[in-house]
Amino acid sequence: MDDSELLPAADDTGVIRFSSAAYPEHRRAEACLEFFGRTIVGVEFEPVGERPLNICATIRGLADLQISFHSSSGMAMALPPSMIRNDNVVLTSTNLPAWQSSQFDREISLGRDDAVLSSNCDPGWQIQPRPLQGIALCMPRAALFPRVERPGAALHRRLPAQDSALRLLIRYLNALRESPPLAPGLARVARNHILDLAAVALGATPDAAEQARQRGVRAALLRDIKGDIETQLADGGLTVERIAARHRLTTRYVQRLFEAEGSSFTEYLRNLRLTRAHQMLKSPRTYGWKVSAIAYAVGFNDLSYFNRAFRRRFGMAPGEVREQFGAWNY
Repeated sequence: MDDSELLPAADDTGVIRFSSAAYPEHRRAEACLEFFGRTIVGVEFEPVGERPLNICATIRGLADLQISFHSSSGMAMALPPSMIRNDNVVLTSTNLPAWQSSQFDREISLGRDDAVLSSNCDPGWQIQPRPLQGIALCMPRAALFPRVERPGAALHRRLPAQDSALRLLIRYLNALRESPPLAPGLARVARNHILDLAAVALGATPDAAEQARQRGVRAALLRDIKGDIETQLADGGLTVERIAARHRLTTRYVQRLFEAEGSSFTEYLRNLRLTRAHQMLKSPRTYGWKVSAIAYAVGFNDLSYFNRAFRRRFGMAPGEVREQFGAWNY
């Protein structure tokens, strides 16, 4: 099997998608070794139990970071001395209720959504005995370790799922999974946010912790809050106080997160609702909806206010948008 056959090409968004099911069963371990060796870390793969080895992965590059979102059958992975190729580190988290990792002659047990930081330049192994979904974040040691208070102690120890910085990091990574391609400048910003959050989860230096508080943690919290707002957009009673309580933050802190972007919670919520209404007015799926039904569906309680705000934002009335796109204003 030649290299071009083993390594899928990146798509238009810079994402690489891999599935071992595309290869004959007797060649899947080889395909996985070649693919992950080039993108994350070169390790040997073996199936666990009677199921054949099966791994699906989406790899997203972000400057010098590589993020793998993957699902797999039960498997064992080993990094022998002969396969050590770089000194990167990899943060791994899975949804398995029980899995094991070994490195530096230390074996640790991990649970659902726990994480562990492994070294690519030291032998080790992991056993993930059942079908799983997981994330692997590959980072250059030189980029991460200056931000960590005790880098040696950060390696190969259990990071509990309950750790707030780890939870923020995982949610931030998941938000990037299907996001559109980032411009180089934004990619560098996101890369630094990720390293900030990883450092805090591992034990950041005082300077790095303060930098993370001002940069990475704030960015991750704001992204998390915005995602929460989107899921509750139809709730006309949504307030900054309720959002703050859901995220265990003060109302003033949430307001400052939006102010740092040059906006406010109220402006963000209103503009998001107006944008969603504009999309619905153009969509064939909602041609039969009354304008009032669309306004209420996105959380506006006052139709007159909705019409005024919509005209200010888009320069035309909601009914005019509908007519422009060939629908009737029922």
